[in-house]
Amino acid sequence: MIVAIAVLSFLISGVAIGWNIYRDCIDKPKIKVKAYVVEVFSPEELRPEDVLVEMLKINPDQADFINPEALNDWANKLNQPYKGFYIEVINIGKKPIIINSHAFNPKKGEGEPFVIQPLIKDFHNKKLIPYEFFQVCLPFKDLRGLVEKAEEIHSFYVYDTSGKGWKLSDKDLLSLKNDLANLELS
Repeated sequence: MIVAIAVLSFLISGVAIGWNIYRDCIDKPKIKVKAYVVEVFSPEELRPEDVLVEMLKINPDQADFINPEALNDWANKLNQPYKGFYIEVINIGKKPIIINSHAFNPKKGEGEPFVIQPLIKDFHNKKLIPYEFFQVCLPFKDLRGLVEKAEEIHSFYVYDTSGKGWKLSDKDLLSLKNDLANLELS
């Protein structure tokens, strides 16, 4: 009788331990990373008057020096679509996760990993609950360093606070490198 109770306890303990291990392997944070070069459009068309209002908010003393033709030029430039670098990070796991940083990594022995400076503040301690995502789109002017180093990029990672890296897929990385190579630096 005692042996039967011991065997039954052993089996129940084994099932409980197996279930906990299985649950811990399934219920964990998981990140999907996407990155693209995109064309960004202004959500609404700016008029020269809108540009004037914004300029006067920055420096009210310049009202006497504003050229109406320059306002038209600025409005036209601001209404033109521009290239940007778009990153999307999605928590596809079942637990919350905190994103801490990112890095573009060259091949081993070919240089140091590098980051895009304007992204540092966006990636620092960003908490994502399950199925939540966040997006960042940087204008092309912030990407000069990335475009210049496009050939050196071997991988792109987003890191969580535990130090685990979540990699951009090889297919998306190849597409990103091709898009960066086709951009013209001005």
